[in-house]
Amino acid sequence: MGISENYNNGLTIREIAKIEGVSAATIFNRLKKEGINTRYRNSKDIPTEDILKLHREGLSNRKIALKFNLSHPTVSSVINNTDLLYQIKSWINSNGFNFLLKEKLLIDNDKKYIIYIVDFKDLPNRKFCKTLFDNANSINYNLLILYEDEWKLRNSQVKDFILSKLGSFQEKIFARKCKIGIINDSDALNFIRDSHIQPPTGGRIHIGLIYNDRIVGLVQLKLHHRNGEDLTLSRMCFARGVQIVGGFSRLVSAAIKWCSENGYIKLITWSDNRLTNGNSYINSGFILDDQLNIDYSYIKNSKRYGKQNMRKSKIDCPFDRTEFEWTKELGYERLYDAGKKRFIYHIEPLGNTLVGVDINKFTKEKNRRQGPGLWKVCLLIKLYFIGLFIRMMQELLGGYQEQQNLSMPSHKRHAVAVYAMQNLQTFGRRG
Repeated sequence: MGISENYNNGLTIREIAKIEGVSAATIFNRLKKEGINTRYRNSKDIPTEDILKLHREGLSNRKIALKFNLSHPTVSSVINNTDLLYQIKSWINSNGFNFLLKEKLLIDNDKKYIIYIVDFKDLPNRKFCKTLFDNANSINYNLLILYEDEWKLRNSQVKDFILSKLGSFQEKIFARKCKIGIINDSDALNFIRDSHIQPPTGGRIHIGLIYNDRIVGLVQLKLHHRNGEDLTLSRMCFARGVQIVGGFSRLVSAAIKWCSENGYIKLITWSDNRLTNGNSYINSGFILDDQLNIDYSYIKNSKRYGKQNMRKSKIDCPFDRTEFEWTKELGYERLYDAGKKRFIYHIEPLGNTLVGVDINKFTKEKNRRQGPGLWKVCLLIKLYFIGLFIRMMQELLGGYQEQQNLSMPSHKRHAVAVYAMQNLQTFGRRG
C-alpha cells in the first residue's frame, strides 16, 4: 500500500515514516508533492464539538478521523481528554455550580474559578501552566490545575478538594471547639491518605485537631529532605466535606508552639501555584521568601515520575548525555508545573516564649520602643568630634600657608596643601 493510501486510511505521518524507514519530513514532503492536504497541525483548528457529537452518535473513531481528515490517535486523544472534562463539568454542575467548557478550560464566571485538567497524552508546553496562573491572577480568578493521574487515582479526595475550594461543605465546625493533640504516625498517615490529594509521606511530628474524639484536621512537620536540619510543614489537610472555621491558623499556631518548645527558629513550607495562591500562609504569619521557577516531573505510559527519581545517577545515564536527552531516548516526556512559592515563619525569642513574627516588623517595633539605641548615640558623638578636628586642621593649615607666603614658592605651597589634605582624608577613613 502506498504512502497516500496509508495516510488516507488514518495513519499518521510518523507511523508511515516508520513503515517506510524514512523521516517524517520526507513523508510530509511527498504528500505535499502528491497534492494531499495534511491534517490539522494546530489543536485550535480541530472541530472538537463536532467530533464529540459524532462520537456520541456511535460513529467509530477511525470513521471520524477520515471525515475530518485527522489521524486516528488525534481523534482518540480529543475524545478521551474532552470527555473527561465533560464528566468533570457534569459532576461539578450537579453540585449547584455553573461551569462552562471553553477551549479545554472549565470556567465559572460567577465563582470566578478556572479548572484545567492536564491530559498526559497531550502535554502542554513548558510555560502553559505558569502563563495560565499569571493570566488568572491578572483578572482576579482562582485557578485549579489538576493532573490526569490525580483525578483517576485519588478521585474522591480530588472531588472533595474541588468542592472545598468552591466553598461547598457537608459539615461546619469551629476550631475553638476542637482539641489540639499529637497524633501517632499510623493514624496520621491514614488520615492524610484519606484526606489529602497527594499520597502520604513520613513525618517528624503530626499535630491534629480533634473533635468528638475524631481527627478533623492535621499538620505534618518533617526535616528538610536536603539539609536534614530545617523543619518543614509538608502536609496540611482537613476531614473531607468538613469546614473547620479557623482550623488553618490554629494548626499553624500549634505547630509554631511545638517548634518553639523543641528549639527550632524557623518553619519552612511551600505552596503549589496550580493548587493554591498561598494566601492562607500569609494570613497565618508566614513571610513570602521566594517565588520559585517552573519545575517539572516526567511522564511515561500515563504514569508520573518525580525528577528526583530521574537523576542521571539513578537512570544509568551515559557520561556524554544530559538528563533531558537520555530521558527522551527512554521515552519520557517532561510535565511542567506553574511554579511554587516558599514561605518562612521566623520564630524570634520574646521573654520566656518564642513567637513567630516578621523579622523586619519586629526590628522596627523594637527600635520604636527602645529609642535610637546606643550605637546611634556613639555614631553621632564620633561625627561631632570628626567635624571639630576638620575645622581645627583647616585653621592650622590656613595659618601655616600665611606664614610661608613670602618665603615659599607657589608650587611648594601647593604640594604642602595636597599632602595635608591627603593625611586628613586618611585620618577620616580610619576614624
